[in-house]
Amino acid sequence: MLSMYISEHELLRFNKTVMALHECTSLDLFETTLLHSLQELVVYDNGGYFHPDPTTHSITGRKFIDLTPKIFQTYKDLYEKQDLHLTHLLSTSKVQPIERRSDHPNYANWLKTPQFTEFYLPNNLYHMAVINVVNQGSFTGRICMYRKQSRDDFSNSEMLLFQLLSDHIQSVYTKLSAAQHCSGAWSVLEHSNQGICLFDQNLHCIYINQRANKLFKEHSCHSLYNRLQEICREFAAFNRNSYYPPIHAGTLDYKYSKINYNCFSYNHNEQHYIQIVFKEIYPSMEKKHKDFFTEREKMILELIAQGKTNKEISELLIISLNTVKTHIKNMLLKTDTPSRAALAVKALPLFFPANFSNPNQSKGF
Repeated sequence: MLSMYISEHELLRFNKTVMALHECTSLDLFETTLLHSLQELVVYDNGGYFHPDPTTHSITGRKFIDLTPKIFQTYKDLYEKQDLHLTHLLSTSKVQPIERRSDHPNYANWLKTPQFTEFYLPNNLYHMAVINVVNQGSFTGRICMYRKQSRDDFSNSEMLLFQLLSDHIQSVYTKLSAAQHCSGAWSVLEHSNQGICLFDQNLHCIYINQRANKLFKEHSCHSLYNRLQEICREFAAFNRNSYYPPIHAGTLDYKYSKINYNCFSYNHNEQHYIQIVFKEIYPSMEKKHKDFFTEREKMILELIAQGKTNKEISELLIISLNTVKTHIKNMLLKTDTPSRAALAVKALPLFFPANFSNPNQSKGF
């Protein structure tokens, strides 16, 4: 059982990695981005993205990080046919999404084999962690990350990051792979003004469109994604034995806005899928102003709209200059406004509506 602790810094790096993957537009870019993003997510000395060849029961190397093609060719020439684990991967339908070499039950004995002492150890391939790419139940790729002996093994928290990232990797790979075969249909989904996520019967996300990707980025990727996935999980459990294809609509209160969503369930090629379509709905100007700000913030905002300086506001409200600055900083964060000047411009219609009756004028926050 992996430790469930992930630090805030690790989560920020994780979100950055996820967003980079979902912005990929081709499989080639996806593989390159994945290897380099993983190296920013965790420390590893070398690695590669490998593809299986079921016809020859072997793998091919496509992309490498500080791992020379010569080392990979040595593996293929001398050790690939002896690699029982690879043979198992190419013949099983149950591929684990992540692996850590030291978790293998025969790890202690394997460290004594010629394969390890003559190849892995001298080439600084001592510790290993793996993320397997699976598409529609088929093993389609393998990202191997290695550390030299002087470093610590991959930790439980790092393996948990790989496990969380695995769903996104499968999703992006499936989307890009399908796009190569039916670019027209996927283009419609990609450019929809609503967020779209598609989950398989195990609630693994296999597709996210551009709008969903943008909303995840705006609302802390993993937080909103988890909420939507949980909605789909409850929807699937409730409608498990439904005769007709079920549909469920609802609203999710999220931070300073609402997320309207629709869940659909359907079967295709004997596979069960759940799709959630969602759109962010912002509250009206008056409601947003009412709900966003504390009474003190409203007082400061009105004085900003009157053109008062921070010093003048502190004197009028009998509070410190630092307190004024803190309130303004909080309002900038709440409204996603870049500066005090922009905040003042947006505040004018709220406190002096008579001067802003033109419908084409700025509507504030």
